Amino acid sequence: KNPKGHPYTQSPINVTPQNKKHCNEYHQIRDRAGDWRLDDVEVEKQFLGSKLRIVYPRRTGLEPDPPNADIPLGWQKQMDVVHIDIKVPSEHQLNGTSYEAEYQIFIMSTAGRGAAAISILIDTHNRPRENAQFKLLLDAFKMLFISDYSDCLAKKRLNIPRGRKLENILFEEEIRNLLSDDEDRQTEDHLPFEDLLDSYLDKKRRRRQEIHPDCLFGNVTDGLDPCTSEGFWDPWHKDDIMRSFWFYAYDGSLTEPPCYPFVGWRIVDTPMLISRKQLNDLRKLIFLHQTGECVPTSNQYGHSVARPLLSNKGVEIHRCTCLDFLSDMERDANPKIDTCPVERFCEYHECAPPV
Repeated sequence: KNPKGHPYTQSPINVTPQNKKHCNEYHQIRDRAGDWRLDDVEVEKQFLGSKLRIVYPRRTGLEPDPPNADIPLGWQKQMDVVHIDIKVPSEHQLNGTSYEAEYQIFIMSTAGRGAAAISILIDTHNRPRENAQFKLLLDAFKMLFISDYSDCLAKKRLNIPRGRKLENILFEEEIRNLLSDDEDRQTEDHLPFEDLLDSYLDKKRRRRQEIHPDCLFGNVTDGLDPCTSEGFWDPWHKDDIMRSFWFYAYDGSLTEPPCYPFVGWRIVDTPMLISRKQLNDLRKLIFLHQTGECVPTSNQYGHSVARPLLSNKGVEIHRCTCLDFLSDMERDANPKIDTCPVERFCEYHECAPPV
């Protein structure tokens, strides 16, 4: 049992308020973007069997700052983000609904409490507009994906077994589609496949150098280098990523072995929205990646890398809404008002008000 005397809960679960547990949090998750860009070489992008992962460097001094957050209800102030995982489809359900994907921000306590995980479910919209911040994430992984496949191609192009030629052509077409909306690709469908990959990588490197000419790309080791101090990508972006201040919460576990039950989950109550094209690209990145040695990395089964849903029976789950606290911005504008009245609930949330 955990320190509160309750049985440990395994994650993921269907997150829905039950057991009438009250929200004891008294302020929003107070997040900061930090100083890192996704294309900083210190920020590691990983293709793991069940997910994409962004790993931030550990803090070694006052600067640079990793992304961090003040989690309400007894956690340390401004704890650093360790890594971000993106999985397809969602692991958690929200009120019985599964989502297309899930974006999980993991923060480790240095005071022995365990880990806090902020989960943002991902849905798609029918509008042509892409999610700008999520596009930056996809572009960072696309560059690594293409670089790895280019290395793999150089090895196996010399001797492709006859029975694999059609399979290889179909895979190359998937990669062409993956790059189809990239501004650096332009109109290069006429190029041979190897030349297309080389051109894509070269343009990305040159574009990055042009935008930040003072950066020593490929050899950035100084924590105070201008490339690592601009806060160029915000993993909490309020318009594109974390679109609500309110959440559901429960104490659970990691969703992969060893499944340690030391995670305080916060499930944001409003999903991130991406385009269908971005969702398809995300799936390709997770499901089709090969290392430079031509080894597939995905352990997907049935187009899923998510752990099966587990029982939420007896789990204490609570929801925090505007009835419990307003955003810091609203509270600063009117210090005398901490919460919203019931009649204004639907201005902040999907109706109806909780009972």
